[in-house]
Amino acid sequence: MTKNALLILSSLVITLALLEGVFRLGAIDLRFVRSALFYQEADLDVHQCSSDPFLHYELKPGASMQGIRPGGVPTRITIDERGARYPSHAVRKEPGTFRILCFGGSTMYGAGVNDDETIAAALEARLNRLSAEDHSAAPRRYEVWNFGTSAYTLGQAAYLARHQLAVLNPDLIVVQLHNVGRRPFLPVRVCDDIDLAMQTDGVSDFFLEQFPAPDFLSDDSHRALVVHSALYRALVTLLVRSPDGAPCPYCDRLSDEQARLLLRAAHDRAVPVLFVAVPNDGGAIPASAYPELPPSQFIDLYRPNREPEFYEIHPPAATLDEYAALLIDSMRARGFLPLNDPLRR
Repeated sequence: MTKNALLILSSLVITLALLEGVFRLGAIDLRFVRSALFYQEADLDVHQCSSDPFLHYELKPGASMQGIRPGGVPTRITIDERGARYPSHAVRKEPGTFRILCFGGSTMYGAGVNDDETIAAALEARLNRLSAEDHSAAPRRYEVWNFGTSAYTLGQAAYLARHQLAVLNPDLIVVQLHNVGRRPFLPVRVCDDIDLAMQTDGVSDFFLEQFPAPDFLSDDSHRALVVHSALYRALVTLLVRSPDGAPCPYCDRLSDEQARLLLRAAHDRAVPVLFVAVPNDGGAIPASAYPELPPSQFIDLYRPNREPEFYEIHPPAATLDEYAALLIDSMRARGFLPLNDPLRR
């Protein structure tokens, strides 16, 4: 190696060392990371930071707000003390009650509609109306809880479902599919306690999810650099930044793992789980894409040749009510409703 080359190399090493020190002392790397995360910005008044590091955020118990649907029409959004959107229910399940817990993203949550116009609310109203019309047996009471949360991935929805399963004693769990990619956060102005420093300890897979390894590095090398270099942590946010919802193999594995855990926990309690794809997906989510999922536990609400609003990710109330009717038809056909369901006579 020539003297000039050695000087250049030495200068480069010194410069990198200085930059590393500046980025580390000034926490500049964490600022870069924060700026590149995926943030959920909708209906922030009824969302809050979660103490559970897997969820990142959740619906805020006891919160309410006035939303706005397309066209400027106001809507009412109310979250009960259990962190579910209204209509609210007591935790103790009364005899003769069939309890359904719903999870998913903003379609299940009901973005742009009132509390009583969501899929879950429509399911409850339709099922109780049908039960009251059945004179062959004592009417059965249906409860449908809405834990849909804006921008939740399958991983977050399945994780929350597994934890609510242990508390609320459901008879059926419904998980809406749609959102893929990395788990979102609430913006810093709402949720300023995101402890990014803990994500660089070599234990968390935060960077594998939020900023996957560049093509020229293995996951192990990427993880080692993330742990030891503040400069690399900053640079990687620029090297692998991707659009929200972009394909992410690690994210898919994370969601698959949570879906498996939910299915096992539900199986142990003899509670069936239904996964539901919304029409916005265009019939492109096959049942085989989800591990250990029998076809009978996958419902696709897609129907061809419908009006444009049928395929919107945030459809109007009338369309959500139709989704509920389609769900009831599918649940009835697959035997997921009680035997005295009037639709099964």
